[in-house]
Amino acid sequence: AGGSTVAAELAANGHEVIVIEEGDYPDQRVPPNSVSGIQTLWRNRGITPIQGGQSITFVEGRCVGGSTEINSGFWRRPSEEVIERWRTKHRLSELSYEDIAANISEIESNLNLTTFAQGSQIPRSSSVFVSGARSLGLTATEMPRLQDGEPAKNQFKSTNRSSMSRTLLPKAKALGVKIIPNCEARKINFDNRKAKSLTARVPHEGGSTDIEVAFQTLFICGGPVQSAALLIKSGVKRNIGTSFYVHPMVKMTAKFNEIIDAESAPLPVFQVTTPGGATLGGSVFSTSFAGMALGGMNATGLQELPNHQQMASYYVSSAGTGVGSVKVLPFIGSTMTRYKLSGKDINTLQEGAATLIRLLFEAGAEKVIPDASHIDAAKWISKHSSRSTEIPEVNKLSLSTVHAFSSCRMGEDESIYPVDSSGKLFATDNVYVADASILPDAPGVNPQATIMAMALRIARRFGN
Repeated sequence: AGGSTVAAELAANGHEVIVIEEGDYPDQRVPPNSVSGIQTLWRNRGITPIQGGQSITFVEGRCVGGSTEINSGFWRRPSEEVIERWRTKHRLSELSYEDIAANISEIESNLNLTTFAQGSQIPRSSSVFVSGARSLGLTATEMPRLQDGEPAKNQFKSTNRSSMSRTLLPKAKALGVKIIPNCEARKINFDNRKAKSLTARVPHEGGSTDIEVAFQTLFICGGPVQSAALLIKSGVKRNIGTSFYVHPMVKMTAKFNEIIDAESAPLPVFQVTTPGGATLGGSVFSTSFAGMALGGMNATGLQELPNHQQMASYYVSSAGTGVGSVKVLPFIGSTMTRYKLSGKDINTLQEGAATLIRLLFEAGAEKVIPDASHIDAAKWISKHSSRSTEIPEVNKLSLSTVHAFSSCRMGEDESIYPVDSSGKLFATDNVYVADASILPDAPGVNPQATIMAMALRIARRFGN
């Protein structure tokens, strides 16, 4: 999202722009949540581990358009409270909610945002979620989403997506931007404080070839893991990767006594914020995903798979407040990420998971199974059992995240932060970072709108 925004803005202002992308163009015929989509669009086929007290699976895109090609497309603006916290705590005196909101409004005019029309029939996986929330006295809010065509269509069908490869990047190419896919950035080459060129690797039949790309200015938009890793491998290490935040998440599969047909419909498009600060919402559902969830049980778990049309997936997440890092292992050059859940993370997830189970039972679910990493936790929780309002401890559950941040945090104290308020690296004269890496901490909401607004701010400040 950040790279597409920067490329389009710089090109619109007359700059010659080259975009280097490690992955390939998405095949618009292949749904991103299909087996083929996971193999070609997701980094490490969706299994990138974040180590810590409890392992977290990180899911990110590796293709032209980045993670916008595989995510839900949910669009949420950051709260005024978050922007004010960043402004004051991280000494970003020129950052204002009004400017970020104005940038988001401008970005929205170039994208396709959709919601259900007032009074229209919403898919069953969404309507039962809303019903369960109301029964508990909770407010369920529909999330606008980046989607082409009818709102009732599954946004994971490629032709329904309003991702960067279908929106900003075609506009950028029309303005002269050159995109080089299947080209992995390996190292930035410096002459003192000035970056001169980028060494990149291009695969071909029988091997690969290293090339050098010269430039006047470099914008790094590889995401919170890859951006930090590239800088560290290039010798820029001060304050890089010393912080790392995520939105930790637990998924659950619910079985209802009616046909939900979640696989062909949009994933549930409403979210709930619990009194304890957790976010509850809907997750993408497919037969293969259900098989993985049920496969963690004993052999009898998969006996429910033929009933997949009665199932849907939901999640609970929290705004991470733990401690994390991104490092490059010496000699072998592999990247290692770590994140340790805070006590607040654990409590928020525990409270949120219990609330989600109660909500799903109120919604008509017969039983619920959380994604579990421990065999004792891989069990159906029945509505009629004594465990109907209980869940296993968080340390027995499988955690994942699609949102990570803050490996190259923005701030105006060079002794703490690697990037200044304009996105420029303190240690260089001509290198900028413009992706989720620069967010000072976890925003607590789907971050794409925030990332794009901050990237637009950086590109504009550079142009001025």
